[in-house]
Formats: sequence, structure tokens, C-alpha cells
Amino acid sequence: MKAQDKPPPFGLDPYFHPTEITIPQTNFRIGYFINDKWNVSLGFDHMKYVVEANQVVNISGNISLANEFNGVYNNDSIKLISTFLEYEHTDGLNYINVELRRNIDLLQTGKTKLALVTGGGIAAIIPRTKTVLFNQLNRDAYQLSGFGIAPLLSMKLTFWDWFFLQSEFKGGYIHMPNVRITPQRGDNASQSFFLWSSKLCFCI
Repeated sequence: MKAQDKPPPFGLDPYFHPTEITIPQTNFRIGYFINDKWNVSLGFDHMKYVVEANQVVNISGNISLANEFNGVYNNDSIKLISTFLEYEHTDGLNYINVELRRNIDLLQTGKTKLALVTGGGIAAIIPRTKTVLFNQLNRDAYQLSGFGIAPLLSMKLTFWDWFFLQSEFKGGYIHMPNVRITPQRGDNASQSFFLWSSKLCFCI
């Protein structure tokens, strides 16, 4: 199935609204420099994941319910209409991670330093999933659903040892073998996918 993230248009509301902080896709990280080369950090990436509606997908299996989808499927094509399946992690695809990073100094001129930052991390995936399967809404609760790994590469420009400008590219893999999709225990979905992100930040 094809899915996308869901970034709302940038503005004071909701990005800076104190009661709507979880509506946008947001990132938070706090870390500690072990020495000049190495640092460890704890991060929270609040992402969105929404399966595209009305797409045509392949299906295999057996549906034994008194509805229009009842039957046996063997790699058949089916359209994801709302009465069949709606699937999204919109509050959200929560990526709680620990990262280890290494700073490699490239250039220093006066009070300005340029460094390459490499590293990676591991994460627990705790989504809040909204799923409607055959018109049955799931419980929409936070649940440990899987794990993720992500290497990263970054360029960091530091001024006077107090301020820095940093660009970062991160790619990774998420595996979620335990996604709750109905109120009944045992009705779980499994999914795996690759992800990437890029960002530019100014920090003190």
C-alpha cells in the first residue's frame, strides 16, 4: 500500500500553539557530549503516516464475513474504499530513539568550525493508530508496535563554540509486527518500510 506523511501548512497555529503541539510533525532531541568527538542523545520524532484512499492494491487471504468483501483472494486487485479499510498513524508514528554521533573536524577559521557528523540510532515505535476495518473502528491507543534503525549524515557549522547551523540527512528502516487494528486482541497488522528525512536547524 502507498502511504504519505501529513504535514500541515506552516503557521503560528498549530506549530506554536501550546495546546496543539502534537498536530504538526515535530522533532525533539536532547544530548550530551562525552568528549569533543562523541555525543549521545535521546530523541522523539513525531511523524504522520496515512495510507492513500481509493488506491488499487493486491490482496491474498480469506474473508469470512457477511459483507461485500466476503471470499477467497489470491493476489487479486481490490480498491481501498472507506468501507473496506482506512489506516493511519496520525497521532502519530512516534519514533522514540537513542543515537550515537561522531564529530569529524574538517576546517577551522578563527571562531568558525566546519565538521562532518556521522552516526545512527535505534528506536522504539509507539504509534497511535487510527484504523477502520469493515466499518469497525479500532481502540486508537498508544502501543509498542515495533522498532527502527537509522544511520545519519550531517554537516555542522559552529560559531564561537556557542551557536551552530546544521543540515542533516537521515535514512532508516521501520519494522512493526504488532499494530492493533480492531478492538479485539489478536487482530493485528504487520508492516515494514524505509524512511528518510532531511532538516536544517540553528541551535544554541
